[in-house]
Amino acid sequence: MKRKKAETVIGIDLGTTNTSSATVDQAGNPRPNKQANGSYMEPSVLNIKGKDVIVGIEAENMRAIEPENTVQHPKRELSIDTPDGSPPIVHVDESGKSTSVVEACAHILRAIREHAEMVSTDPIVSAVISVPACANEAQRQRTKEAAKIAGFNEVFIVDEPVAAALAAGASDELSPGQRMLMVDVGGGTSDVVLITKDENGDLTASATSGREDVAGNEYDAKMIEIITAQLIKEGISQETVNDPSMKHHVLDHARKAKHDLSRTTSTRIALFIDGKKVVIDLTRDEFESATKDITDQIMEIVARVLTENNVTPNEVNIVVPVGGSSHMPALRDRLMKLFADVRTPEDPDLMVAMGCAIAHGKLLEAAGKDIQTPDGKPIPALPGGNFNTCAGFSLGCKAFNTGSTIAEFAEIIAKNSTLPASNTQIFSMKQLGQNQVDVAVLQGEPGQAPDDCLLIDTLHLTGLPPDDGKGKARIEVTYDYKADGLVVVTATDLQSKKSVTTDITHYIATPNS
Repeated sequence: MKRKKAETVIGIDLGTTNTSSATVDQAGNPRPNKQANGSYMEPSVLNIKGKDVIVGIEAENMRAIEPENTVQHPKRELSIDTPDGSPPIVHVDESGKSTSVVEACAHILRAIREHAEMVSTDPIVSAVISVPACANEAQRQRTKEAAKIAGFNEVFIVDEPVAAALAAGASDELSPGQRMLMVDVGGGTSDVVLITKDENGDLTASATSGREDVAGNEYDAKMIEIITAQLIKEGISQETVNDPSMKHHVLDHARKAKHDLSRTTSTRIALFIDGKKVVIDLTRDEFESATKDITDQIMEIVARVLTENNVTPNEVNIVVPVGGSSHMPALRDRLMKLFADVRTPEDPDLMVAMGCAIAHGKLLEAAGKDIQTPDGKPIPALPGGNFNTCAGFSLGCKAFNTGSTIAEFAEIIAKNSTLPASNTQIFSMKQLGQNQVDVAVLQGEPGQAPDDCLLIDTLHLTGLPPDDGKGKARIEVTYDYKADGLVVVTATDLQSKKSVTTDITHYIATPNS
């Protein structure tokens, strides 16, 4: 019998600031891939002029001279919706041609895939791509859509801190019953996940939480605020400070200063503007004081994960901070005061990509496929047990309690449920004579008003036997949340057996208002 062709293993960390990829060697160890610029990370920046699109370091270098053609941080826009429900537009060129956030991310992923194929013996047809643990369903599915546009036939989604845990060797480092806390602070998001190892050696994400508005970009913004205030004080006009090219120039200095203060206790920022030299001296203590509220909010995410899982800091065996902003001493100091064992990985910026590569290999193995290195060498069975993710949010529908006129969010899949998860609830008709039902599929939290939840889809059951008030009219709603992130929702009228199903893989989520 002819064996199926092996698939090349690749994992991609689609980052807000930088994007990276990795593969697995013959020994099963993850290895980061060098990108087109010669480094292991490619800036998530695009320069768009009509049909010509430049991705990465070259686009980043053109920001100051062509700000109107520059798209930065498109990943942060993946979870945002427009009034008509379509993905947001991140760029419009002179001819009026628009580029959506999905298309922008597709350009980045395509560049990563095409460069990886330059050193691969075979086309790369599938991948694991990371998303923030706090990513909503819209962001997860738009990431998949971007990957399909970029040329991947099959795409798996893994939460960033879960991937990082695989790269951190959670399978080897933990004994059964022990816990590892991953604190992933990147450029655009901060995610925390608690990983537990069971008696079978399998890893399970038992609690997760995060925010998309507290991360490295917020530290950058504070540094920009400090620099801008000094520029104004030195007599630089507000018009000059607000110039798009000047903003990119200040951003570059802000990031360099932030990185400097992660290595040394002081830094000097020197800018030449309109023939004038402006010098700003800043200490690490001053910057940490100015950004304490940001660090506090990250630590609040840590506390929330522990609380949701009824775990104390003493019950966490290992803590691993990863992501670009994990280099910051203030964050590491706060973690070390709270936990006994805080590890420093060799490549905190690349942990997610390397974990995605491990996840890709394991998922392909689980599907019965042979796997290989980029140069075509077969990879034996990967070490370590299986890994299970958890739901980062609750899913449910809009419902009314008996006799109430106020709608509520009825939770069907609870946050932090281990995936795959399935649950069913049965609802009665709201009114006598009712012969149709609309089931609003919502992402929310218990106690949240339906209008404040995220509307994912709506199922319509029509032509039903009218409700006669005798309790025969009952609607069974089943949510099936699969390990690969696919959500299948089925609504069935138990009297007529009529049923309708939605397969939530490619949809556009809109705020329910």
